[in-house]
Amino acid sequence: MKARRTQRLATAVFLAAALLAAPPRGLCGGPVAENGSVPPTPDTGTSLQKGTVSSVLIMPQMELLAGVLSQTILIEWSGPQGEGNRYFRALREFMARYRDHRAVGLAQRLTVGGFTADAPPGFVCHLGPPPELPLRYEYSAYLAQRAGGRENLEEFRLALADLARESDFMGFYDSWKGAFSRWVAAATTGFDGAKVAGWLQEFFGWTGEFHTVLAPAMFPAGGYGAIIEHPVQGLISYQIVRDTGQGGDEPSFPSGESLELLSLHEWGHAFVNPSLDRYSTRIMRLSPLLAPVSDAMRRQAYYGVQTFLNEQVLRGVNCLAARELYGRRVCELAIEDQERRGFYLTRFTIRHLEYYAAHRWQYPTFREFVPYLLDRYEEYLHQPPRRALPPYAAALVATLTAGAALVIWQRVRSARWVRDQESRSGSRP
Repeated sequence: MKARRTQRLATAVFLAAALLAAPPRGLCGGPVAENGSVPPTPDTGTSLQKGTVSSVLIMPQMELLAGVLSQTILIEWSGPQGEGNRYFRALREFMARYRDHRAVGLAQRLTVGGFTADAPPGFVCHLGPPPELPLRYEYSAYLAQRAGGRENLEEFRLALADLARESDFMGFYDSWKGAFSRWVAAATTGFDGAKVAGWLQEFFGWTGEFHTVLAPAMFPAGGYGAIIEHPVQGLISYQIVRDTGQGGDEPSFPSGESLELLSLHEWGHAFVNPSLDRYSTRIMRLSPLLAPVSDAMRRQAYYGVQTFLNEQVLRGVNCLAARELYGRRVCELAIEDQERRGFYLTRFTIRHLEYYAAHRWQYPTFREFVPYLLDRYEEYLHQPPRRALPPYAAALVATLTAGAALVIWQRVRSARWVRDQESRSGSRP
């Protein structure tokens, strides 16, 4: 039974790793929100220290965006294999009637300008439901920069709202609610999001809201993270999980422990990124750390040392979480996978994260620990530690050492024998 569970967890590790590797870049199962807004946290008597509980959602504003993007060049760059699932085909056909709408033209312009990957779904997470699409949370500086200015985001929002009204998009969305409920139920089977959120909050030292948005008409497979730091509500973290895009009539999402491992990463960004971004000037001086793996990082759409270190630190945290939640074997598999992907500082990072965990009296939250961690990276840069020998090399060294010791011992023994013989010969009359 234990071996079977370990094998299942190993499979989950590799599935989650594959999802995280998709190029551009708990929660308890519950009903799909009627209006697409995040439902209030149920009063379960569970402390935030043990994890914020929320529903997994299929949001109408995300589906409106997906329909618009299906009419742009983005679908040629990162669309499904083949025709896509039946819902995607229906959504694309529905939106084809409005391909000349201003919202589609703006989406095309933003896409060509680089407003891709995590930016469009992150933008939508700031909005309320259609058709009004009210601005619920102020846009981040990151989103404004990606869009070429806040005014471009507002122009796009207003055009989307106009399209939602003109097309009666909510009528289309409502007709799929039965399917949405089935897909949410399948994804949340065996998924303990409260456990994941609780571990992250305890490790980093502060609380937040954690939400999962399934996106059955977005591709390729994997997840995006969206971070909102609200002055009153505090940290709000979304993970947007896309369809695998492998074909078939039904969309496919990770579930159970695979979704937990993906959640550790996507929700974890909400803690790691803001903590490290405060030290961007220091991190720029660590650019040589990226040089050995710059090509590997570019292939994964991780550009610049800031992004590299955000990912490296978070992946170290994820490995620690895997060890505590799923066991040492799963942790080791996760470490090996990260190293194969070019995150060569994973073991180094884990060693210092363990120091943080053992000295929480000194570092109440991860924010206070970041300067110490950056100090260690600077030391590594100027005097990298010796890498451990691979197993075969270590065995060879041990064999040669043992052989050399045997030769020396035999020579010493022979020399003693010769001296003894000479001594005896000299003592004879």
